[in-house]
Amino acid sequence: MAFKQSDFLVFGYHARNLRIFHALTVESPPKLEELKGDETQKLLTQAVDVLTKNLYPWLPSPGIQDLSDLTASFKTKRGIVFTFPTSGYPRGVHLILTLRNILNCTLPIEIFYNGDSDLSADKRQQLANLPGSITLVNTEERLPRVRDVNGYSIKPFVILASSFQEVIFLDDDVTLFQNPDTFLENSELWKTYGSIFFLDRSFSRGNSEWVRTFLTVPSLVANTGRYMTNVSRDEQESSFVALDKGKVSILHSLLSACHMNLKEARDDALQKYTHGDKESFWIAHEMLRVPYKFVPGIGGAAGFFRTKNGIQEPEVICGPQSHIDEKGRLIHFNGLVLSHKDDFTRGYIDFHHFAAPIKNNPGNIDIGYHPWCVHTREPEKEVHEFNAYEKETIGKIIELHKKLVVSDFKAPASG
Repeated sequence: MAFKQSDFLVFGYHARNLRIFHALTVESPPKLEELKGDETQKLLTQAVDVLTKNLYPWLPSPGIQDLSDLTASFKTKRGIVFTFPTSGYPRGVHLILTLRNILNCTLPIEIFYNGDSDLSADKRQQLANLPGSITLVNTEERLPRVRDVNGYSIKPFVILASSFQEVIFLDDDVTLFQNPDTFLENSELWKTYGSIFFLDRSFSRGNSEWVRTFLTVPSLVANTGRYMTNVSRDEQESSFVALDKGKVSILHSLLSACHMNLKEARDDALQKYTHGDKESFWIAHEMLRVPYKFVPGIGGAAGFFRTKNGIQEPEVICGPQSHIDEKGRLIHFNGLVLSHKDDFTRGYIDFHHFAAPIKNNPGNIDIGYHPWCVHTREPEKEVHEFNAYEKETIGKIIELHKKLVVSDFKAPASG
């Protein structure tokens, strides 16, 4: 079975077959199970093994030789996954302590790093000493056959390699307002689909011509989405992604997203026509025809009103990209509380409002202002003042950051 990594039309055809064959071996309906004989089961198992080896030759690793081994490695029900280098250590510490001490999240955490040169040994030790269950995982050891994959492209791989069945992946610079464990428990989208995807901002108009060469039968979700209708070049935002790998369909979609982020596929296709890893999650779902929906609400902004020529503009909110949950409540923003990322000397953003756009407005982002701003078209519906809980929570998050700056991010050990 020879094909180019970037030929997603051929890859998708075989990946869909593998998904179907694998599902028939592990979750056949009772009626079909009665019709399946030993010979049919044997043929299905052989087909799964052959397709897996051809489509995902990078998958084998110590203790994992096939899909059965892979699913057996998901030993813990739910947890949080990070991946960041030494430079991301301060952001990671702040987020972990926000989860533990402010949001009261007790989920176990796995932090992936790409070898000793990625995250230094002393930082790994300090992270391991933070409160709660925290495990450091070397991606080079967990996925030894994966080469030339790093940065944002590593995201689907660490989600796959995690020992958690239900993975909540977070960027190290995410600021949360809700306990992600509680969020999943209350999410109807999670219960229905086993995935949580958030929409990105609408930066500028796009072109779906490339995607349509291999997504020949797009779903209604895609067909009415911003990317496929050329309204926006950006569809998904991947600072917060949750996937239930216990569902066969989700597992195979994730494997396909990994394939799309391999070097050849990435260079010749994914990053050539999209903004990279973030679009691979929903495109992989489409390619394998796995049902999904985005959390309602386009990426907005959390922060303050823009002031231009001395005039305050309450319809324009400036700050990091914000997201709401299914009930319209602020859940997180993709960015730090600092006015300038990683610069502790220039103060903190004055958070008091957030924008939750309800319409697709490409080009409504002012990137000439710092931080970037979102123009709302219907401010009476789209601009919201922080409620008492949100004000209290952001206050605690900023105070925690100030204390960590003073301590040089040497957080107190667990215990």
